[in-house]
Amino acid sequence: MKTLAEVAKDYKSITQKLIIGGYPGWKKPPYLTGNLYRTVGSFNNTQRMAFQQKGKSFLTLNYAPPGAKYGTYVEKGTRRMPSRPFAMIAANSQDLKRSIFEYQGGKVEEVRAEVQKRMTVIFKPFNQTI
Repeated sequence: MKTLAEVAKDYKSITQKLIIGGYPGWKKPPYLTGNLYRTVGSFNNTQRMAFQQKGKSFLTLNYAPPGAKYGTYVEKGTRRMPSRPFAMIAANSQDLKRSIFEYQGGKVEEVRAEVQKRMTVIFKPFNQTI
């Protein structure tokens, strides 16, 4: 069973691997000086990436944090540079989907256990006289 913080760590890790190693179809990975890799890694901590609000879980990643605002141009491309959507590919990766599935499965199990604990079924014999 994974926690939301662990899912956030997986998302960041997958994103950083794409920044360094690239993706099939890209001419080169977006790793040149290492600034984007370091800034995305240091800015996106679990407190910023994963949070719960009104009973819902949220997972987010800032691909253009302060110090690497050009991450937007890498992610979305420009008229002179094709996009290399490292954050989008990471968000749709099978590894992240598997991690989210493990988190959701754990949440379902927690709810099931809580319902089972609180549920009290009382069976009373029904005697009907005619």
